[in-house]
Amino acid sequence: NLNFGIAYLDQDTETTTQNTASLVANETRLWRDFNRTIGVHFVTGDFTIVDPNGDKALDQKGHSTLLYPEIVLEKKRADDPLFVRDGYMVTVAARGATDLLSDTQFAQIRGDAKWIHAFGDSQRLIVRGSLGWVARP
Repeated sequence: NLNFGIAYLDQDTETTTQNTASLVANETRLWRDFNRTIGVHFVTGDFTIVDPNGDKALDQKGHSTLLYPEIVLEKKRADDPLFVRDGYMVTVAARGATDLLSDTQFAQIRGDAKWIHAFGDSQRLIVRGSLGWVARP
């Protein structure tokens, strides 16, 4: 599968204001019993971090642009896709950007897992967890 997406976010909260546009292009295919997605993201936008004391002179404004690749591996097993009684899902994702094509550098790895097991007709145990690592060299 080839996927293309575009998004725009206009967010205004008590502490931040941001206007962000993003584009993504990726390819998903089966690889060694995993769904593998390889893609590239482009994100650009303006932001304001509001001074908590209300002093507009201390507000921090900026613009940021990121262009970064991403790879995601995902594996799922389920006895029923609509109401899973026994199954699991594991996802590992890695992404990163360099100063060459972005305003900043970062590296990120994230893992998510979920396990479901049914007890009787109407009870299920769902265990899930996430673990991640981010670095800014």
